[in-house]
Formats: sequence, structure tokens, C-alpha cells
Amino acid sequence: MKKEINNEEIIMLKTVIKASGERESFNEQKLIRSLQKSGADQDSIDVVLGTIRNLPDESTTKKIYQQAFTLLKNRPRGVAARYSTKYALYGFGPAGYPFEKFIGRLFLARGYDVQNNQIVQGFCVSHEIDVIATKHDEHLIVECKFHNRAGIKSNVKVPLYVRARFEDIHKQLEKDQDHHKKFHGIVLVTNTKFTNDAIAYGNCAAVRLLGWSYPQQESLMHLIEKYHMHPITSLTSLNMKQKQILLDQGIVLCSDLEKNRKLLDRIESNPMRKNRILKEAEETCGFAHRD
Repeated sequence: MKKEINNEEIIMLKTVIKASGERESFNEQKLIRSLQKSGADQDSIDVVLGTIRNLPDESTTKKIYQQAFTLLKNRPRGVAARYSTKYALYGFGPAGYPFEKFIGRLFLARGYDVQNNQIVQGFCVSHEIDVIATKHDEHLIVECKFHNRAGIKSNVKVPLYVRARFEDIHKQLEKDQDHHKKFHGIVLVTNTKFTNDAIAYGNCAAVRLLGWSYPQQESLMHLIEKYHMHPITSLTSLNMKQKQILLDQGIVLCSDLEKNRKLLDRIESNPMRKNRILKEAEETCGFAHRD
């Protein structure tokens, strides 16, 4: 029989240290919600909580994640992969070019026509745009700000820079009689967080912000879950070398493996291990795995 969790039992005053160095009270309910979103069953959640509760005071959030992830790897692999999504995005580094492709795929899933890495002429200089996304009369310039580790926030200088680039492009487009149809929106995307000033400026200057947990109902985390856009780097059955080969070939989603079996054959010759990789990808992203 599965044990029911009493809310009074799980409220704790343990202090944790975030990646930024900030200290805060450990919110066990937040951990539980994260585990539930990853698809962990109640037994798995109980196992994780039993271990985390025994960690020393002022443990880091990274330590908590590592402990939980290690335990989940012994459960169905899709659970560990989904739980690791936030950290898996850091694997798109160091330069972050796969992150730009990943964001392009995310907008594609949302019904946009997408172009990556386009050169657009501004009034003063030309600009390389990470993603251009269009849908009906909506035209967006999407700038990606990638960070390869936790604790780094995108500050107000980033949306200021993005807004300045947009203004230069818009000024050039004013020479075109159809300019009103083009690039009338800016989106700044990061895989971490924004500072309060960055959010304030974005709201004031019409720069849409998309971060790991911002905005609350349409955050990057929320959209990844909604569209099953789990990164290839989340798969625990792939080693680092295999992941890098796939990224170099433009494979950024675990769901891409089903459509690129020949590439999988190149990185893994053992049939059992190859089947394990596909099985985990299926459990993580939900596509139908065929033997």
C-alpha cells in the first residue's frame, strides 16, 4: 500500500544554498511538484524524499538535484530524463548554438514558420538573428541568451541590447512600403532567469521575455512539458561523446532519434544498448518506439 504524505510531516525549516549563493528555506512541496511533473510515481517520490530529508543543513540545490536524479535513474528512465531537463539544457554549451536550434524547434511546435541564423540588414549595420518566427501577421525576432551553468541571470543589459538591434532593423525596414508587415515583435529567451530590472525593462520596452520559470504560465519549462520538447542531452543512456556527435549533426530533441535511426546506428553498434536508448527516448518524449 502506498504511503499517504501528510502535509504537516513535510514542512521543514531546512536551509538550502542556491546556485547563485543565496540561502532560502527548503520547500519540499516544490520538490514534490517537480518529481510529479517528471512522471515519478508515489513510491519513487517517497524514496527521493527519504534521502533528501537526511541531507545536512545548508546543502546546495545542486546536491539535492544530484541525489534525486541518481535515485530516479533506478526507476523507469524517462522519469530521470524529464526530471533533468533544466540541467540538460546546460549541455547545449559551451557556445550555445544547439540552444538556438532548440528554441527554433520550440517555436515550430507552436505553429510558427522558423528560420535560424539569418543575416538581416539594419540601418547602420547588419545583424545575425538567432531565430525569425512568423505566424500569420505576427513576425518575431528571437534572441537567445544561453548560459552553461546555473546561477547566472540575464541582466537588464541584454534586453537593452536586443531592443537596440531591433530599432536598427526597424529603421531600415521603414524604407520598404511593406515594412509594417515585418518584425513587429521581439522575444528574448534564456535557459536560466532574468533579473528584476531586466523584467521591468522588458515590460516597459515591449521586449517579450521567456526564461526557465518566466512568465509563470508560459515559461520555457512549461512549454517544454506542453510540447514534449525534451533535449537530447537529457537521455541518461547516451554518454557525453554520443550526445556531442548528435548535437554536431543538428539533433537537439530526444524525439529526433526515431527519425534518425541511421545516425543512431553510427554512434551505437550494440543492439541492446541502442534499443535501451530508443526506449528511454520513447518514455521521455512519448513517440512510439518500433523494434
